[in-house]
Order: sequence, then C-alpha cells, then structure tokens
Amino acid sequence: MEKQREKLYQIRNFGDKFSVTIEFINQTWKPLVRISLYLLLPFVIIQSAGQYGFFDINMRNIGMNNSFDTNYAVSIVLMVLGALPLWVLTLSLVYGMMSDYFSGGDLQNITVSSLWPRLRQNVRRGLFIILVGIALAIILTGVVVLLFVMFNSVVFGSFLAIALYVAVIPALSLWPAAYLLNDDADVFGSLLDALQYGFKTWGSLFLLVLVMGIIVNAVSSLVSLPAIAFFVVKAIFFPGMMVGNTAGGIGISLLGFLLLVAGNFFSVLAYVFLLVGVGFHYGSAVERIDNVSIKEDINNFDRLAGNGSGAAADDYFANGEYEGGSEKLSYRGGTDGDDIKRSDIDDFDKL
Repeated sequence: MEKQREKLYQIRNFGDKFSVTIEFINQTWKPLVRISLYLLLPFVIIQSAGQYGFFDINMRNIGMNNSFDTNYAVSIVLMVLGALPLWVLTLSLVYGMMSDYFSGGDLQNITVSSLWPRLRQNVRRGLFIILVGIALAIILTGVVVLLFVMFNSVVFGSFLAIALYVAVIPALSLWPAAYLLNDDADVFGSLLDALQYGFKTWGSLFLLVLVMGIIVNAVSSLVSLPAIAFFVVKAIFFPGMMVGNTAGGIGISLLGFLLLVAGNFFSVLAYVFLLVGVGFHYGSAVERIDNVSIKEDINNFDRLAGNGSGAAADDYFANGEYEGGSEKLSYRGGTDGDDIKRSDIDDFDKL
C-alpha cells in the first residue's frame, strides 16, 4: 500500500522540511537511483576522466615548475563537458520527479521514456538558467570589483562582497525550483519569484541551505576519501607512473578512475537531498506568502457549486472527501464534521 503523498504548497517549519525531504527520498530513492544510472552516470564518467587526468598530472608534477600544457587543457575540457550537463540533468531529474510525484504519477514504475517529456522541458529550461545565471554571475562579479575600487580597501571591499553573496545566493537557490516546478513560469518571472520568496523567508532559507549544505558536503567528502587517498598513495609510492607502461600500472590507474566515478556519482546523489529540501521550502514560502492552496480550494468550491446546482458539492462534503491544503481550511469529518458547513460554499462564491 502506497504511503500518503506529501503536498508541495503547505506551510512547514524547519523540522518539517527536513522530515518531508527524507520521506520523499525514502519513497522515491529506488527509481531515482535507477534512472540516475542511465541518465547521469555517463556524464559522471566524462567528468571523472577529466578529474583523473587533472589530479594525476598535478600529483606527478609536485615540486616541478611545469607550464600549462595540452593535457591540462584536455582534462579541464572533459570536466566542463561532464559537469555542466550533469548539473542540468540532475536539476531536471529531481524536479521532474517531484512534479510527477505531486501530480499523482506512479514513481515506482517510472522510466526514462515515461519521464522524458518532462525531462526534455526541464533540460531546455535548465539551459536557460545556465545562460542567464552566467550573465548574473558576470554582473555580480562586476559589482564586487566596483566595491573594491570605490572603497579602495581590500578588507572593507571583501566584507561587502561576502555580505552581498550571503544575501543573494540563498534567494537564488530557489530559482531552479520556481522555474522547473511550474510549467507556466518563464525564466525571468521565476527569477523574480525566487528573489521575492527568498528574501521574505531569508532566515529559514539560509538556515536550511546551511545545514543541508553541511550534510551534503560531509557526505561528498566521505565518499571522495578513497579517491583522494589513492592519489596521495600513488604520488608517494608510484611517482611518475604513466598509464600503459605495465599491466600493474593500468590496473592501478583503472582502480583510481573507478574510485573517482563512484565518489562523484554518490556526491551527485547526496546533492539531491539539498535540491529536494529547497524545493519543499519553495512550496512552503509560496503557501505562506500567496496562500496558493486557499485559492485552489475556492476554485474547487466554485466548480463544485456550479455543477448540478451544488449537488456535487453536497456529495463532496457528505463523503468527507475534502482536505484543505492550508491550516486555515480543513475538512475531514464527512457527515459528522463541523469544520466547514455546506452553506460556506456560497460565502466562498462571493469571494
């Protein structure tokens, strides 16, 4: 029997956001991991190949004054070619599954093909976020440079720059959720919504991002330790070892590459925890500020009251089928319930 699904637009405190995030992951981790293996792992492999070359070159050249060469360039290109699509696909997958979850989809039997229409839309939107985000990063960098020039003080300029980033970054973290969880949103409108909801709930959002970020970074560091230890041991005991020299060299290099792939893949899965938590914070902020569930409830009452002269609404209430998404409206009682009376529908119609 499937557990009761959580709602997106519901006011939640800090503890509730943590618990609902864990509950969502608990209900969806199997299809999430299964789809991630098909969708994300190829780009994790590309990113890891670039990282392996980058780390290997640096470890072999410790203490040497080697200039930038072609191997460095290839490694960096591979890391970028793996990281950017990986970031877009991770956002698309997480918020695509959340959208499907809230719309009542069968997540246990979901596949890449069944989720592909939403993924395709989210990937396109994710690319828009990257392009606009790069422009915003350039603007913020320009503002920071301007602060240094205006105040001619490294200490004071650094303080203002840090304050600016601390104020803006938490609010911007809501942008992907605001854009990808709303089919009718546009990139700039969702950006303004993210800033509005982010600044109005800045304290709880900052605390959530900080605590979840610490947890995600701790997990990422833990799963990356084997790969880090590998490169340290290789630099100490096998300096200058090149891939392909011996069978043992190939085996050791393959081991290091697989450790990097595993560490990066589990780091991506850990990052899902933060994305889901931010998504639920977005829903809580929207409900707190805009009372979305109340508006939906009123629309439902209008529809039911106008269908068959209210007969459908009478049956709706008699069976106790309505449960409001807000703390201000609730009905669970059936014929014995007294929280909302049938006559209240007329009052809602007048609104």
